[in-house]
Formats: sequence, C-alpha cells, structure tokens
Amino acid sequence: MTPKARHGKAYLAAFRRISQKVVDFVVMDGNNLVCIIELDDATHSAARDKQRDAMTGTAGIRTVRFQSRNKPTVDVIRRVILDTNASERCRNE
Repeated sequence: MTPKARHGKAYLAAFRRISQKVVDFVVMDGNNLVCIIELDDATHSAARDKQRDAMTGTAGIRTVRFQSRNKPTVDVIRRVILDTNASERCRNE
C-alpha cells in the first residue's frame, strides 16, 4: 500500500500507519494481490479490526477473516476467497 498523500507530514503520518501493519497471510495471483487473510483470536479487537479493514479496503485490498479456533481447511479458505460475497460469513467458518 502507498499513502495517497505524497509530501510532508500527511505522507509521513499515513506511511507510519501503513508500515507498522502485519498480516497473517497474503494471497497472490502472480504479481496481483488477491486478498489478505487474518486469523482472529483473543488478541484481536473487533473495533481495531474494523478500522484496519476500512484502511486496507480504501487501498482496494480485501480482508478475509477466520476465527483461528476453527482452523479453516485449505478447501474452506479457497471457497471463501473465490466467493466474492463471503467476506462477512467467513468469521463463522
């Protein structure tokens, strides 16, 4: 992700917000970012996750979330990624 602001304090503030983020997994199709996958556990905050998803969403990055305790299989992950309407449902997979 690259901040929209290109100069000065606004750029540095945006860069710092983005550069400190870590994701659990990244799904790529060649050089194209398909989505990021987050495995939510007790350390995740719904409010912070919502903010972060909004930030990545403005950059055109889809976040797919699973509850880590459910240990999604590769088939479940594949199905959810390919189903463009599944983002909200995958918390329950």
